[in-house]
Amino acid sequence: MRAGEKLGPYELLSPLGAGGMGEVWKARDPRLDRIVAIKFSHDQFTARFEREAQAIAALNHPNICQIYDVGPNYLVMEFVDGAPIAPPGELPKLLDFAVQIADGLAAAHAAGIVHRDLKPANILLSREGRVKILDFDLAKQTAATVAAEATRTVTSTNPGTVLGTVAYMSPEQVRARELDSRSDQFSFGLILYELAAGKRAFDRESPAELMVAIIREQPAPLPATIPAPLRWTIERCLAKEPADRYDSTRDLYRELRLIREHVPMWEDPAGAKQRGPSWSPDGNWIAYYSTRDQKPVVLRYRVGSNRTPDLVAFTSEPQPVRYSPRGDWIAFTDGNNLRLVSPDGARNLVVSHTPWETHGWSKDGGALYGIAIDQRRHLYVGRIAIDTLKETTIADLGPASASLEYSYLIETFAFRGFSLSPDGKSFLTSQFRSTAQILLMRNFDRTSRLLDLFH
Repeated sequence: MRAGEKLGPYELLSPLGAGGMGEVWKARDPRLDRIVAIKFSHDQFTARFEREAQAIAALNHPNICQIYDVGPNYLVMEFVDGAPIAPPGELPKLLDFAVQIADGLAAAHAAGIVHRDLKPANILLSREGRVKILDFDLAKQTAATVAAEATRTVTSTNPGTVLGTVAYMSPEQVRARELDSRSDQFSFGLILYELAAGKRAFDRESPAELMVAIIREQPAPLPATIPAPLRWTIERCLAKEPADRYDSTRDLYRELRLIREHVPMWEDPAGAKQRGPSWSPDGNWIAYYSTRDQKPVVLRYRVGSNRTPDLVAFTSEPQPVRYSPRGDWIAFTDGNNLRLVSPDGARNLVVSHTPWETHGWSKDGGALYGIAIDQRRHLYVGRIAIDTLKETTIADLGPASASLEYSYLIETFAFRGFSLSPDGKSFLTSQFRSTAQILLMRNFDRTSRLLDLFH
């Protein structure tokens, strides 16, 4: 094939690349004056492949590369002016990419189409920021052909290609079992991990070692700068057993969308994205979580000034910070500890070795209250007296799996925000379920019911 040649009505313009299936060319359809991509196969397509291509073409989803035409050994597809997706380095972009990929996958899965070869090379990002999933070509494969492919990759003489192929397989794919949409969820989890961490979840020197790692090992923990809800979602996608992943990829999409919409982000005077700001009582300062020299920190900014924000403390978790009502302490969660630091950074105390997902001060500033999960996996409201640093359990909310409300706390957002009532007898918080944000109020009396105030 050469530039200028004709393939039916299509005029070949320039080669775009080559792979195991064949070559890809940029071409022009003069009938519609449209630029397209044509993918040639070394082999003739089967009738089953043509049916799969027709099913994909019928999806017409903005995050799936459109198929325009099918020939005896070629596909005519939407031309995407972009590059394979790569770690964006920014949380908002990461979440936007994740939502777009999940939306496209959910549409394919709802139509009964499983990708089976999901990897960064098959996900393009256009210049406009649109994610496009392509190469559903392996959708025709059965467990037997997947097993043959895995065997072939181990003996291949092209190690780079082999590692890129195996690195995004699911455990059931490596074991040559029957595959469904949950296999794509695992591959998607590996991609999200890579986008978040900047490295592969499993990086080994040979395909055999990679397959063993996928089946038996766990990836290294994600960076502490990744919000806990996103970490939980990625971990669930990477569950070794398909039954422990999402029943529906549409549910996975909804969860990622909630994370994108509700993880608090704001912009400080330096132009960087920040999280969890808190006013000082006099309104003159804002404390917040940020990064400085690529290290997570708590900073303090003088409102209305042009000065560089003050460093208050180093941290490791992007949790909200909370100024005390007296203005003498800033509370924040750092890894597995709840800390208090003075606004000038001179005093830094560990007040609890339990990570509190959310917390708030009593009205007089004499105590910290918050919701956490203990070693028994029970949710509880705790109180820490600032003068003695004694921690007391105020209300045991029960096992995390005791009910829909509590089980969802582990699987998605947990409680967000915390406010103690003026009389100190109840608390107010919000919780995220699959499609709604719900404001909740509970008395510290353990016999009272959890009330949905509004959706």
